[in-house]
Amino acid sequence: MEELQRLRASRKAYRAHLTTLYKKIIELKSATTIDELHIATLENYCQQLKRKKDILSPLDEQIAKAITKPEDLECEIFETEEMHSTIDERYSELTTFSEIKRNELKLKVTVQSSNNTNESSPETLPQSEQPIQQENIHQPEMSQSP
Repeated sequence: MEELQRLRASRKAYRAHLTTLYKKIIELKSATTIDELHIATLENYCQQLKRKKDILSPLDEQIAKAITKPEDLECEIFETEEMHSTIDERYSELTTFSEIKRNELKLKVTVQSSNNTNESSPETLPQSEQPIQQENIHQPEMSQSP
């Protein structure tokens, strides 16, 4: 029983860290502007979510093996599945959000770069490539013979 309490205390600490991580994710996602640093931080949070799940999975299995009452085991399995489902959902949301924001940032940089290029180098042709304007040139009329 002591081992079960130790395992549950350990899991509780990891879950508490997940709660803190979720709050950080929400805060960062609600930022008005997201730059490259924000995106890198979001990707780091994704890695942390994955690591936490990798740590919690074997821990949950050890806890399930240590439980002797069937009704406690049922409750344990339900809670475990809920937690893993939440982690998977948050991971999926975060990776998608990061990808979208990274693409938006790339597009913004591309558009700005394009605008800067157009402003700094106006499209004028060199004199040698300018179209020749035709002037009113009178050509002699050919006389027709009767």
